[in-house]
Amino acid sequence: MAKYRDVIGGCLFFIFAAVYYNMAFGIRQFAAGSGMVDSQFMPKVYGIILMILSAIQVLQGVYHIKKGETEADDGSGLTVTEQIFSFITSFLLLIIYVALLDSVGFIIMSALFITCMTMLLSTKEQRSGKKLMKVVAISVAFSVVVYLIFVQGFGLTLPDGILTY
Repeated sequence: MAKYRDVIGGCLFFIFAAVYYNMAFGIRQFAAGSGMVDSQFMPKVYGIILMILSAIQVLQGVYHIKKGETEADDGSGLTVTEQIFSFITSFLLLIIYVALLDSVGFIIMSALFITCMTMLLSTKEQRSGKKLMKVVAISVAFSVVVYLIFVQGFGLTLPDGILTY
């Protein structure tokens, strides 16, 4: 079963990406300056990129199966139970992010999501107070920069949430 992990994971993620892409069409359209970029543009781009990457993962998995190459150890140092926990936690964090995005706001939710995902995907040795402060600072800075690019640069609306001014 382990040798099919890339194929199965890639197929599942492709389905997720296809659903994500399809849901992007349901976003209310707000055109930016030139009209080429609207509020659906980036989610559609992300959906396409995710589908392409998933297809590449499936193709690589099939290639490795045909060559008889299987990884005895994935190098993560995690048990199967820990990997499943990380996978489920990632999707739960994503669901929480989307559910609270409008009410809490883009900047806060994005900073929290990036921080939580970074710490979740870090090894136990990498999780320290100093590392957490660095991750929080980078997450907040990244969220603010992305917000300013989309709101000021593209003229798009992102949820302000509790930071309404």
